[in-house]
Amino acid sequence: MRSRTCPILLLLALVAPAAAEVDAGLQRLGWRELTFDGKTPNRFAIGEGDAVEIGGQGSVSVLWRALPGDLNDLDLHWRWRVDVAPPESDLTRKGGDDRALALYVSFAFDPSGAGFVERAKRALVAPFVDQELPGRVLMYVWAGRGDTTGVWFDNPWLEGVGKYRILRGPEAELGTWYDEHVDLEADFRQAFGEPITAKTGPYQLAISADGDDTGATLRAAVADIRFGP
Repeated sequence: MRSRTCPILLLLALVAPAAAEVDAGLQRLGWRELTFDGKTPNRFAIGEGDAVEIGGQGSVSVLWRALPGDLNDLDLHWRWRVDVAPPESDLTRKGGDDRALALYVSFAFDPSGAGFVERAKRALVAPFVDQELPGRVLMYVWAGRGDTTGVWFDNPWLEGVGKYRILRGPEAELGTWYDEHVDLEADFRQAFGEPITAKTGPYQLAISADGDDTGATLRAAVADIRFGP
């Protein structure tokens, strides 16, 4: 069996950084921010209609919130817009994965479906984090190259655990709102080759932008995130 030691430990990089203060409007909606040691954080703010506005230069951080535990409909909808984007990037390569915008959905870890090594590694990491480590992560991205648009592929830092899918590539028009609709059940099965179970449902949603590799300026927004038909 292929070892997942490295990806499991790398999950620490996603959840271990200290929580940062966010503005009152974002706090009201349940958002929290994770920042990374030695990295300039993004600027997150509440916009018109409770949209999340993102800005920065050479920055990276993650805005996240918990999902309700009783989600029945796993059709996820949102709108997003990018005004200023980093250069075209190769998300398959470590250190080359700047992205204008991304929306992540984290799924619970089911220890009964994991091997001894994976459970042991997670037990080593657990004392250093203050929240649950995800079992799988789907990452919907506005970035990358045109030849990877629309297909699932490994996040190079989280091989086998985190999967990217580029919904909008470099051809997408800047300054324009795009509506998105994804079926998490179908996407999870396609990305990981297994179904979502009662123990591995989605429990967290996050928004990020990343310009730290190129020092790029970022400006974008996400709005109207909802589950349902």
